[in-house]
Amino acid sequence: MDCAELAAILAEKAILDVRGPVLRVTGYDVPHPYWKIEDAYMPSVERVIDVC
Repeated sequence: MDCAELAAILAEKAILDVRGPVLRVTGYDVPHPYWKIEDAYMPSVERVIDVC
């Protein structure tokens, strides 16, 4: 199950139980980088916590 599917299920099944909108944290909107800088592209724990 990917992130989009999980967000859709939450929005559909738990819409009355969530306190805010269902948000997704993904990689930046740029072409996927080479493997050497991939860690800077992928969502970090800090970015996920900021969204929460």
